[in-house]
Amino acid sequence: MKAKNLVLLSVIFFVFNVFSKAQDIKNKSTSLSEDEITNPDSISPVYSLNSNRIFPSENIYGKSWDTLYIRMNRNALHSVNDTLILPLLTSDFSNFHMPVPGQVLSEFGWRHGRIHAGIDLRLEKGDSVYCAFDGVVRMSRYFSGYGNIVVVRHYNGLETCYAHLSKRIAKVNQVVKSGQVLGLGGRTGRATCNHLHFEVRYLEEPMNPRLVVDFPNQKINKDTLLVSNDSFFHRNVKHSVSKSKTPVDFKLEKGGTYYTVRQGDTLYSLAKRNNTSVAALCQSNNLSENSIIRIGQKLKL
Repeated sequence: MKAKNLVLLSVIFFVFNVFSKAQDIKNKSTSLSEDEITNPDSISPVYSLNSNRIFPSENIYGKSWDTLYIRMNRNALHSVNDTLILPLLTSDFSNFHMPVPGQVLSEFGWRHGRIHAGIDLRLEKGDSVYCAFDGVVRMSRYFSGYGNIVVVRHYNGLETCYAHLSKRIAKVNQVVKSGQVLGLGGRTGRATCNHLHFEVRYLEEPMNPRLVVDFPNQKINKDTLLVSNDSFFHRNVKHSVSKSKTPVDFKLEKGGTYYTVRQGDTLYSLAKRNNTSVAALCQSNNLSENSIIRIGQKLKL
């Protein structure tokens, strides 16, 4: 009788042990990592900050968190109804770091009939690529012509993109700090040499990174950034047939030599409208390319 009881206890113990191991495996397979998603098709944020799930800039983007594409809505062109003032440095997020210290190789703008949505910066293969501002990694993958790319969403609504990397280090949903290494430089994707393709986006639309970064001096231009529809002037150029500038949009003072700055104007948009360059405007008005023009200010054209 005792032998039967021992056999029965052994069988119960064995079954219990097998069940416990199977449950552990199931729990591990279904648990979510703090650094990356387990389902590549998921667009739900699963990163944690201070033990709370947080959507960066949730007041701007809601709960949209696409880990697969740079543009979450590939068809919509967003509009900014009024000029926005975005803080770049705050008491909570007070640092900026150059993505790489290399010189500018290629500017933002139209190139061969298509938009070059960022600025290319020189580097050597294997050089560290740093995060510009504090934020959370929204995308980290190999993506078409961009090659290996990391996209970081920041707490003010801006997103920065780092492309053509030889290696990605930062993972999707990872909380990152300014100056943290996101990856290593290279030439993956559509690239003819080793360089970093660096983009700045707001509401999914690319803007000239020079509006944010003073590349020669390797710092930001101002503590705040003014954003208007003219910050995305490439859209007006692309659709110039249907959205051509009229006398109401653009008025010269008498004599045709001075222009009064209106809401939403930037040096880049004015230069584009007048078939001139920002450098020429700056020279005529004793300004620098980093100057912020004011509403009501008169500029010589």
